[in-house]
Amino acid sequence: MAPTLMGPHVTTSCPVCQGTAVGSPTREHGPGIIQERAVICCQQFHTSWSAGPFEEVDSRDRILVNKWLKPRRWDILVFRVPDDPSTNYAMRLVGLPGEEVVIRDGAVWIDGKKLDPPEPIRGLRYTTTFEFSRNRLGSPSSCIWGSEDHPAFLYPDEYFVLGDFSENSRDSRLWEFGAEGHLPYALPESHIIGVVTHLYWPVGRWRAFR
Repeated sequence: MAPTLMGPHVTTSCPVCQGTAVGSPTREHGPGIIQERAVICCQQFHTSWSAGPFEEVDSRDRILVNKWLKPRRWDILVFRVPDDPSTNYAMRLVGLPGEEVVIRDGAVWIDGKKLDPPEPIRGLRYTTTFEFSRNRLGSPSSCIWGSEDHPAFLYPDEYFVLGDFSENSRDSRLWEFGAEGHLPYALPESHIIGVVTHLYWPVGRWRAFR
């Protein structure tokens, strides 16, 4: 979900605009080690390759999650991953029950209508190609859910979620195994833990989402 929410991460300069960019650390990370990785710009969501330098790994954000809020489109949800319920993810909700989700021209289309994202992510472009994915995603499935070739149809208790680091996020588009009784891309309502309402640590990144 970088740059909106950060797990352990490294910070560098955006090769496109020279602003601040962040990426995921690797097992080989350490002082003096230079390894190219995908990074995303914190200001304009540029995605690119960077070779660093990466001086240190910064700690993860801390968030507050409300388990009683009804999810709304563009909320950030914390949920149990459908094919591994012991693991929790945080991602952005874009598709609601009963809708058809398609990603086209960098935007999310619902039932044939293009969505306008909220202001904080207005410059973000969603993708169904994965040029920048080799650091974390391995070899993505040939079936990209939510693409024009494979639209995602949601049943009454299902949602569709996307990461803000679109080119480097294992979200609904790339899930290969679904929860029992659901297609791979579907996040069942029963797997939702809650809605992220605040980022409270580090203090300099404090933000209210709901």
